[in-house]
Amino acid sequence: MKIKVKVISNDEFTKWIEVSNMFANSLIQPHNALEQFNGLNSKQRNSIKRSYEYYDSIRNIKIPKEDRDSESYYMDVLVDTHIIATEFDIDPLTAIMCVKAPCKPNEKVVVI
Repeated sequence: MKIKVKVISNDEFTKWIEVSNMFANSLIQPHNALEQFNGLNSKQRNSIKRSYEYYDSIRNIKIPKEDRDSESYYMDVLVDTHIIATEFDIDPLTAIMCVKAPCKPNEKVVVI
């Protein structure tokens, strides 16, 4: 089976990591997070994304719209990120990278 690859620029990779790490607060090196991300198969990536959608639906029911910009809302996302990461035995940064990946679930990312 042929391995599919998505090539992204270093700037795009840096932006992806920075935005993802706002919700993960991880200390892992970006290249290590990318290795973990590329090590996940499409089923795992889709499952991680569905887990975020599930937790987000619960959060949207429990937290009123006017409180969604509060610190507690971001703390909830941070906690959910760590829970999901633990379920898949990966770093929280890698888990959140699956939510808005620059590639399809069956592709690996290569940075140039």
